[in-house]
Amino acid sequence: MPEDEFELYFSGKAVPPGSWEMHFSESIHSMQEMANVLTDLETRHTRFLKNVDGLKGRMRESQVQYYLMGFLFSLDAYKIK
Repeated sequence: MPEDEFELYFSGKAVPPGSWEMHFSESIHSMQEMANVLTDLETRHTRFLKNVDGLKGRMRESQVQYYLMGFLFSLDAYKIK
């Protein structure tokens, strides 16, 4: 590479041919990778929220069953023998 060409590149007054395309391609690739990560996170988040909803439902059912059992046991205590 001639010295004057090197000085132009090193000073920032010129850009080597093809460098813009390479940089642009790398940027697009990085953006695609980030989009893939976001898609994966969205899927995992949706699955997590469904699991939370299921757990809440099971907890409510257990709580209702617990109160019903307590009520039935209290009725047993008042049975006439």
